[in-house]
Amino acid sequence: MKNDALKAPQTTTFNGKEINIHELSVAQVRRILEQLEKAEVSNIIDDLLDANVPALAMLESTGIAMEELETHKPSELNNLAKEVQQANPFLTSMIERKFQLYQELKKMMGKNEVIQPEPSITTPVS
Repeated sequence: MKNDALKAPQTTTFNGKEINIHELSVAQVRRILEQLEKAEVSNIIDDLLDANVPALAMLESTGIAMEELETHKPSELNNLAKEVQQANPFLTSMIERKFQLYQELKKMMGKNEVIQPEPSITTPVS
């Protein structure tokens, strides 16, 4: 079976060069998520950008090396991240769902109060 379902790459200009932005495969997304889960420190690019696209997804989708990405201004990277986001809407919606779940879990953990049972009416008073 041919891979006709994959979208043709989007083309954009970044750093004066024309680059292709590819839709990520399921295997690529899995690899990105595994790397994010193993990371002990967040990536500065992820912390700076508005888009819900990890820097690792930008690498996989564009083929641009991390070292090159780090030489650019956040505004330039944010524009590129938004284009990667457009090419990978499933990834970004999944990230948003996971983030919402994480926020809900944080709220639940914050309300982790020990609830004491009320004394029973039938409990004899000494």
